[in-house]
Amino acid sequence: MKANGILRRLWDEFIHGGHLLSLGMVSIVYTASLLLEMDISWDFALIIYLGAQAVYLFNRYEEREMDLLGNPERTRHIEKHIKEIRLAVVLFPLAILVILICIGNWPGLIFVGSLLLLGFLYSKPLKNVTRQVIGFKNLFVALMAGLLVLFLVTYYSAGVSIAPFLLFVFVSLRSFVNTTAFDIKDIESDKRAGLQTVAVVFGPSRLRRILSAIS
Repeated sequence: MKANGILRRLWDEFIHGGHLLSLGMVSIVYTASLLLEMDISWDFALIIYLGAQAVYLFNRYEEREMDLLGNPERTRHIEKHIKEIRLAVVLFPLAILVILICIGNWPGLIFVGSLLLLGFLYSKPLKNVTRQVIGFKNLFVALMAGLLVLFLVTYYSAGVSIAPFLLFVFVSLRSFVNTTAFDIKDIESDKRAGLQTVAVVFGPSRLRRILSAIS
């Protein structure tokens, strides 16, 4: 029973603590590196993981009350680890800064710094844009995922070609479909928050047809 309890807590942390999503971001750049025939190093994978975790945890921390309706289990998990989340949101970006300074990758530092800033801003001032612009949330998340491909090229100073741009478009569209589909379960909470997500505006039935067409 004790072992089952430990495994359950680990599983809850893996899912609700954002690790699955952060590893998903790493998998995006890893897949892109295979297609572009580039070798990625441990430092790059770690930067992607830590950056995704920092942005994800900050967002869930800021939106925990709004998420209570759509995902109460995740909200309860977040509230149990408030102190750890606050610490992680500070330490993870600092770790990224140290790594990039140590290896002297200044273009990578500027690029990832911009991505982190945009990610943190979304949970605060940019959230209001979602109340006025239809689908801003979905487009924002999709573009952030797609920009990881361009970050990969920037980090390793790869030459300019059409291939990274095509991957950027593909990843952005694929991410738009995924995040928009997930928003179906958050329709009620997003309505109460006044967010004009694509799911809220078009409804589940029409949304499925739209996403099918994009796919």
